[in-house]
Amino acid sequence: MRLVRILVVLGAALLLGQSHPSPPASAAPASPAPTRYWVVGEPRDGQREYLYQIAMQALADGNRYAEILDLNRDRIQPDGGRLTDALTPLRPGWILELPPDAQGPGVRTGALPVPKQDQPNPAAGRGGLFTYLLPATGVVVAVVVFSLLRRARRTVPPVVPAPVAPELPPPGAIQLTTDLEPMTGEPGHRLDVRLLGADQQAEVTPYAWVEHDPPPEAQLPVVLGLRAGRRLMLDLAAVPDVLTITGRAALVRPQAIDLIEQLSRAGVTVVAVGDVLGDDPPNGTTLAADFDTAATVVEQIPGPVVVVCGGLRGAQLAAARSLAPRTAHRAVPVLIGEVIRARWSVTVNRVRSVTT
Repeated sequence: MRLVRILVVLGAALLLGQSHPSPPASAAPASPAPTRYWVVGEPRDGQREYLYQIAMQALADGNRYAEILDLNRDRIQPDGGRLTDALTPLRPGWILELPPDAQGPGVRTGALPVPKQDQPNPAAGRGGLFTYLLPATGVVVAVVVFSLLRRARRTVPPVVPAPVAPELPPPGAIQLTTDLEPMTGEPGHRLDVRLLGADQQAEVTPYAWVEHDPPPEAQLPVVLGLRAGRRLMLDLAAVPDVLTITGRAALVRPQAIDLIEQLSRAGVTVVAVGDVLGDDPPNGTTLAADFDTAATVVEQIPGPVVVVCGGLRGAQLAAARSLAPRTAHRAVPVLIGEVIRARWSVTVNRVRSVTT
């Protein structure tokens, strides 16, 4: 009962303290220091904004995207979303704090906008009977809670949510067909994915559905898209021969560029053949005039390589299909555009509504 007496004394002190109004503040709080920030815009020509691009425009170095990620990780955005990692699609209206040396078009300076908070309770701080009821109620509640705790004979352990482990392929031959929302965040698009078979000599996990846990280690890791809150991760080192991303150029290029950026962040060299990626390929992409030249470049690179090209025919198509087995899956070709679907393929479709 000693703790009960202490609580009663504290409650009385609170009552006495509430009888005297607090003096007004002598000065207003200082204004926040000006900050440089970026407001994510709407997609242009089907291409969303992404961290590497913002770092290029604001910091003249796309590799500084990690600094922007560290400044904004897990901050609540105006729509309630959060930037959790480099693969999180940026949504229009998100506010990203930038390093102090950011400059150029699109960089804004001033107090960093924050989401609107709930308005304070107008009853807070009023005088009269309400002022005395608050501390008195607190004392009563504290006494009741203490009594219940004294009566309890056991301690209930806290509920810890079980970790969600990655879902790996079932035993046997690989056979997966599914549809995904693209990681590019473009509305009205759907990815139809088909994985038939995998190279058994690669000795890697072909794919995994991941949620929060770290995905399995991979040699050529890419995340294709989302389904029911989970991400489908592929290891391109398990591709039987080639991966195809099929569809019109305007649809497949954003998907191909997104995969290239993921591979580059994982330390994989990307070789693009001709103008398959348009006039503005991602920074760090190695360009080759044709597939034969790209194959020569692959021989000179010791690490993992992905070769991105358009449709191939005849001897060049045969060379592309034999590239992965010939290099022990150190190098894998990805064909994009209006090409024939391979055993591992992604078809980009435009749909009228993402809910139908």
